[in-house]
Amino acid sequence: MIRRETRERIVGIDWLELFVSEEYNRDYSADGFRSRGFSVIERDYGTKTMAEMFTILDNYGHPFIEVRRAPRGLDSGAGKTVYQLGDSYIKLANMYCYDADPVGLLLQFVDREKYYIKKIYRIDLFTDFEIFDSGDKPTNVIRRIVNHTYSKINQSHRRTSGEDTWTECTDNWISWGKQGSMVSTKIYDKTKEIRETGFNKPYIVENWRRAGYIDDVVNITREGKPVQMWRIEFSIKGNGILISLVLLKVDVIVLLYSDSFNALIDCLLSISLLSRVLPRS
Repeated sequence: MIRRETRERIVGIDWLELFVSEEYNRDYSADGFRSRGFSVIERDYGTKTMAEMFTILDNYGHPFIEVRRAPRGLDSGAGKTVYQLGDSYIKLANMYCYDADPVGLLLQFVDREKYYIKKIYRIDLFTDFEIFDSGDKPTNVIRRIVNHTYSKINQSHRRTSGEDTWTECTDNWISWGKQGSMVSTKIYDKTKEIRETGFNKPYIVENWRRAGYIDDVVNITREGKPVQMWRIEFSIKGNGILISLVLLKVDVIVLLYSDSFNALIDCLLSISLLSRVLPRS
Protein backbone atom coordinates (compact mmCIF):
# COMPACT_ATOMS: atom_id res chain seq x y z
CA MET A 1 0.00 0.00 0.00
CA ILE A 2 1.48 3.36 -1.00
CA ARG A 3 1.59 5.92 1.79
CA ARG A 4 0.44 8.87 -0.26
CA GLU A 5 0.63 11.30 2.64
CA THR A 6 4.45 11.12 2.44
CA ARG A 7 4.58 11.88 -1.30
CA GLU A 8 4.14 15.17 -3.05
CA ARG A 9 2.39 15.41 -6.36
CA ILE A 10 4.89 16.04 -9.16
CA VAL A 11 3.69 18.35 -11.93
CA GLY A 12 5.80 20.48 -14.20
CA ILE A 13 6.88 21.72 -17.60
CA ASP A 14 9.04 19.61 -19.91
CA TRP A 15 8.99 21.91 -22.96
CA LEU A 16 8.48 25.69 -23.11
CA GLU A 17 8.86 27.47 -26.44
CA LEU A 18 7.76 30.97 -27.47
CA PHE A 19 7.16 32.50 -30.86
CA VAL A 20 8.60 36.00 -30.62
CA SER A 21 9.51 39.09 -32.62
CA GLU A 22 12.91 40.75 -32.40
CA GLU A 23 13.38 44.44 -31.71
CA TYR A 24 14.41 46.51 -34.71
CA ASN A 25 18.11 47.50 -34.88
CA ARG A 26 19.22 44.96 -32.24
CA ASP A 27 21.57 42.14 -33.25
CA TYR A 28 19.99 38.77 -32.44
CA SER A 29 22.52 36.65 -34.33
CA ALA A 30 24.88 34.31 -32.50
CA ASP A 31 27.61 36.96 -32.73
CA GLY A 32 25.18 39.53 -31.37
CA PHE A 33 24.64 37.46 -28.23
CA ARG A 34 28.39 36.90 -27.93
CA SER A 35 28.92 40.67 -28.02
CA ARG A 36 26.59 40.88 -25.01
CA GLY A 37 28.65 38.38 -23.03
CA PHE A 38 26.94 35.08 -23.79
CA SER A 39 28.65 31.84 -24.82
CA VAL A 40 26.95 30.43 -27.90
CA ILE A 41 27.14 27.14 -29.80
CA GLU A 42 26.00 27.43 -33.42
CA ARG A 43 24.62 24.67 -35.58
CA ASP A 44 26.12 24.52 -39.09
CA TYR A 45 22.67 24.52 -40.62
CA GLY A 46 19.26 25.88 -39.67
CA THR A 47 15.85 24.35 -40.22
CA LYS A 48 13.46 24.17 -43.13
CA THR A 49 11.92 27.51 -42.14
CA MET A 50 14.69 29.24 -40.16
CA ALA A 51 18.20 29.88 -41.50
CA GLU A 52 19.94 30.16 -38.12
CA MET A 53 19.86 27.88 -35.09
CA PHE A 54 22.06 28.11 -32.00
CA THR A 55 22.15 27.45 -28.27
CA ILE A 56 22.96 30.07 -25.63
CA LEU A 57 24.84 28.60 -22.65
CA ASP A 58 24.66 29.48 -18.96
CA ASN A 59 27.69 30.44 -16.86
CA TYR A 60 28.57 26.77 -16.33
CA GLY A 61 28.45 25.77 -20.00
CA HIS A 62 25.03 24.13 -19.85
CA PRO A 63 22.37 24.80 -22.50
CA PHE A 64 20.08 27.64 -21.43
CA ILE A 65 18.14 28.98 -24.43
CA GLU A 66 17.74 27.45 -27.88
CA VAL A 67 17.12 29.94 -30.70
CA ARG A 68 15.76 29.49 -34.21
CA ARG A 69 15.68 32.70 -36.24
CA ALA A 70 16.09 34.42 -39.64
CA PRO A 71 13.02 33.19 -41.57
CA ARG A 72 13.74 31.76 -45.00
CA GLY A 73 12.03 33.04 -48.13
CA LEU A 74 11.41 36.63 -47.06
CA ASP A 75 13.37 38.00 -50.03
CA SER A 76 12.17 35.47 -52.60
CA GLY A 77 9.05 37.41 -53.51
CA ALA A 78 7.14 34.13 -53.69
CA GLY A 79 4.76 35.22 -50.97
CA LYS A 80 4.59 31.72 -49.49
CA THR A 81 6.20 32.38 -46.12
CA VAL A 82 4.00 32.96 -43.07
CA TYR A 83 6.81 34.78 -41.27
CA GLN A 84 7.77 38.42 -40.98
CA LEU A 85 11.19 39.97 -40.60
CA GLY A 86 12.37 39.48 -37.02
CA ASP A 87 10.24 36.44 -36.24
CA SER A 88 12.00 33.74 -34.24
CA TYR A 89 11.50 30.93 -31.76
CA ILE A 90 13.12 30.76 -28.33
CA LYS A 91 12.99 27.59 -26.26
CA LEU A 92 14.04 27.06 -22.66
CA ALA A 93 16.55 24.20 -22.41
CA ASN A 94 15.13 21.06 -20.84
CA MET A 95 17.19 21.21 -17.64
CA TYR A 96 15.90 24.71 -16.90
CA CYS A 97 12.30 23.56 -17.39
CA TYR A 98 12.79 21.74 -14.08
CA ASP A 99 13.98 24.87 -12.29
CA ALA A 100 11.86 26.23 -9.43
CA ASP A 101 10.66 29.06 -11.71
CA PRO A 102 11.15 28.14 -15.38
CA VAL A 103 8.60 30.66 -16.60
CA GLY A 104 10.30 33.46 -14.69
CA LEU A 105 13.66 32.52 -16.18
CA LEU A 106 12.35 32.65 -19.73
CA LEU A 107 10.43 35.88 -19.19
CA GLN A 108 13.52 37.54 -17.67
CA PHE A 109 15.47 36.58 -20.77
CA VAL A 110 12.70 37.90 -23.03
CA ASP A 111 12.61 41.20 -21.15
CA ARG A 112 16.39 41.63 -21.03
CA GLU A 113 16.79 40.91 -24.74
CA LYS A 114 13.77 43.06 -25.68
CA TYR A 115 11.76 40.37 -27.46
CA TYR A 116 8.05 40.80 -28.09
CA ILE A 117 6.02 37.66 -27.31
CA LYS A 118 3.59 36.77 -30.09
CA LYS A 119 2.36 33.52 -28.56
CA ILE A 120 3.31 30.38 -26.70
CA TYR A 121 4.34 28.11 -29.56
CA ARG A 122 4.48 24.85 -27.58
CA ILE A 123 4.25 23.79 -23.98
CA ASP A 124 4.50 20.23 -22.62
CA LEU A 125 2.95 19.66 -19.20
CA PHE A 126 3.44 16.49 -17.18
CA THR A 127 2.69 14.68 -13.97
CA ASP A 128 4.92 11.85 -12.64
CA PHE A 129 3.44 9.11 -10.45
CA GLU A 130 3.60 5.44 -9.43
CA ILE A 131 -0.05 4.47 -9.59
CA PHE A 132 -3.28 6.29 -10.43
CA ASP A 133 -5.20 7.98 -7.62
CA SER A 134 -7.76 5.19 -7.90
CA GLY A 135 -5.04 2.67 -7.00
CA ASP A 136 -4.93 1.22 -10.51
CA LYS A 137 -1.57 0.48 -12.09
CA PRO A 138 -0.69 2.17 -15.40
CA THR A 139 0.29 -1.19 -16.92
CA ASN A 140 -3.21 -2.53 -16.23
CA VAL A 141 -4.88 0.54 -17.74
CA ILE A 142 -2.75 0.34 -20.90
CA ARG A 143 -3.39 -3.40 -21.19
CA ARG A 144 -7.16 -2.86 -21.03
CA ILE A 145 -6.92 -0.28 -23.81
CA VAL A 146 -4.75 -2.54 -25.97
CA ASN A 147 -7.13 -5.45 -25.36
CA HIS A 148 -10.09 -3.23 -26.37
CA THR A 149 -11.65 -3.30 -22.90
CA TYR A 150 -11.29 0.46 -22.58
CA SER A 151 -11.64 3.01 -25.35
CA LYS A 152 -10.56 6.64 -25.21
CA ILE A 153 -13.37 9.05 -26.05
CA ASN A 154 -11.30 11.70 -27.82
CA GLN A 155 -7.92 11.80 -29.65
CA SER A 156 -8.76 8.62 -31.53
CA HIS A 157 -5.36 8.17 -33.24
CA ARG A 158 -3.54 5.76 -30.88
CA ARG A 159 -0.08 4.22 -30.83
CA THR A 160 1.44 1.78 -28.36
CA SER A 161 4.85 0.28 -27.67
CA GLY A 162 5.99 -2.60 -25.54
CA GLU A 163 8.11 -5.74 -25.30
CA ASP A 164 7.41 -9.41 -25.91
CA THR A 165 9.49 -12.06 -24.13
CA TRP A 166 9.20 -15.81 -23.57
CA THR A 167 7.45 -15.23 -20.24
CA GLU A 168 5.33 -12.10 -20.73
CA CYS A 169 4.16 -9.25 -22.94
CA THR A 170 4.42 -5.76 -21.46
CA ASP A 171 3.10 -2.43 -22.70
CA ASN A 172 5.08 0.55 -21.46
CA TRP A 173 4.10 3.43 -23.76
CA ILE A 174 0.85 4.67 -25.25
CA SER A 175 -0.01 7.92 -27.00
CA TRP A 176 -3.00 9.64 -28.58
CA GLY A 177 -2.99 12.34 -31.22
CA LYS A 178 -1.14 12.85 -34.49
CA GLN A 179 2.05 14.82 -35.08
CA GLY A 180 0.13 17.95 -36.02
CA SER A 181 -2.53 17.65 -33.31
CA MET A 182 -3.19 20.69 -31.14
CA VAL A 183 -3.08 18.48 -28.05
CA SER A 184 -1.45 15.06 -27.81
CA THR A 185 -1.28 12.78 -24.77
CA LYS A 186 1.26 10.18 -23.70
CA ILE A 187 1.45 7.72 -20.82
CA TYR A 188 4.78 5.98 -20.51
CA ASP A 189 7.28 4.31 -18.19
CA LYS A 190 9.61 7.17 -17.31
CA THR A 191 11.94 4.98 -15.26
CA LYS A 192 12.54 2.78 -18.28
CA GLU A 193 13.31 5.81 -20.47
CA ILE A 194 15.72 7.24 -17.88
CA ARG A 195 17.63 3.95 -17.68
CA GLU A 196 17.77 3.45 -21.45
CA THR A 197 19.10 6.98 -22.08
CA GLY A 198 21.94 6.57 -19.60
CA PHE A 199 20.59 8.79 -16.82
CA ASN A 200 21.25 11.87 -18.95
CA LYS A 201 18.60 13.87 -17.05
CA PRO A 202 19.54 13.47 -13.35
CA TYR A 203 17.37 16.45 -12.40
CA ILE A 204 14.25 14.40 -13.15
CA VAL A 205 15.32 11.61 -10.80
CA GLU A 206 16.19 14.20 -8.16
CA ASN A 207 12.61 15.49 -8.42
CA TRP A 208 11.38 12.01 -7.57
CA ARG A 209 13.64 11.88 -4.52
CA ARG A 210 12.50 15.28 -3.26
CA ALA A 211 8.86 14.24 -3.62
CA GLY A 212 9.47 11.08 -1.57
CA TYR A 213 9.00 8.48 -4.29
CA ILE A 214 12.59 7.21 -4.12
CA ASP A 215 15.50 7.48 -1.68
CA ASP A 216 18.27 6.23 -4.01
CA VAL A 217 18.74 8.31 -7.18
CA VAL A 218 21.40 5.98 -8.60
CA ASN A 219 19.37 2.77 -8.52
CA ILE A 220 15.91 4.43 -8.48
CA THR A 221 14.77 2.49 -5.42
CA ARG A 222 12.88 3.17 -2.19
CA GLU A 223 13.92 1.24 0.89
CA GLY A 224 15.95 -1.02 -1.38
CA LYS A 225 13.05 -1.90 -3.68
CA PRO A 226 12.86 -0.83 -7.36
CA VAL A 227 10.41 1.95 -8.14
CA GLN A 228 8.63 2.25 -11.47
CA MET A 229 7.71 5.88 -12.17
CA TRP A 230 5.20 6.72 -14.89
CA ARG A 231 4.53 9.97 -16.69
CA ILE A 232 1.40 11.45 -18.23
CA GLU A 233 2.45 14.16 -20.66
CA PHE A 234 0.38 16.66 -22.61
CA SER A 235 1.96 18.42 -25.57
CA ILE A 236 -0.04 21.53 -26.45
CA LYS A 237 0.57 23.56 -29.58
CA GLY A 238 -0.98 26.57 -31.31
CA ASN A 239 -4.73 26.85 -30.84
CA GLY A 240 -4.67 23.98 -28.37
CA ILE A 241 -3.17 26.39 -25.85
CA LEU A 242 -6.00 28.87 -26.43
CA ILE A 243 -8.59 26.13 -25.99
CA SER A 244 -7.01 25.12 -22.67
CA LEU A 245 -7.09 28.74 -21.55
CA VAL A 246 -10.75 29.08 -22.44
CA LEU A 247 -11.54 26.02 -20.33
CA LEU A 248 -9.80 27.60 -17.35
CA LYS A 249 -10.58 31.28 -18.12
CA VAL A 250 -7.04 32.34 -17.21
CA ASP A 251 -4.41 34.53 -18.81
CA VAL A 252 -1.61 33.14 -21.03
CA ILE A 253 1.15 33.77 -18.50
CA VAL A 254 -0.91 33.28 -15.34
CA LEU A 255 -1.67 29.69 -16.34
CA LEU A 256 1.97 28.76 -15.79
CA TYR A 257 1.96 29.57 -12.09
CA SER A 258 0.92 27.66 -8.94
CA ASP A 259 -2.82 27.11 -8.59
CA SER A 260 -3.67 27.82 -12.23
CA PHE A 261 -0.97 25.40 -13.38
CA ASN A 262 -2.26 22.62 -11.13
CA ALA A 263 -5.80 23.38 -12.31
CA LEU A 264 -4.68 23.01 -15.92
CA ILE A 265 -3.11 19.62 -15.17
CA ASP A 266 -6.34 18.49 -13.48
CA CYS A 267 -8.38 19.81 -16.40
CA LEU A 268 -6.25 18.00 -18.96
CA LEU A 269 -6.28 14.78 -16.95
CA SER A 270 -10.05 14.79 -16.66
CA ILE A 271 -10.70 15.68 -20.32
CA SER A 272 -7.88 13.85 -22.14
CA LEU A 273 -8.20 10.62 -20.17
CA LEU A 274 -11.96 10.22 -20.55
CA SER A 275 -12.67 6.62 -21.54
CA ARG A 276 -15.51 4.17 -21.80
CA VAL A 277 -15.81 0.43 -21.26
CA LEU A 278 -16.42 -1.28 -24.58
CA PRO A 279 -19.33 -3.74 -24.78
CA ARG A 280 -18.40 -7.38 -25.13
CA SER A 281 -18.91 -8.78 -28.63
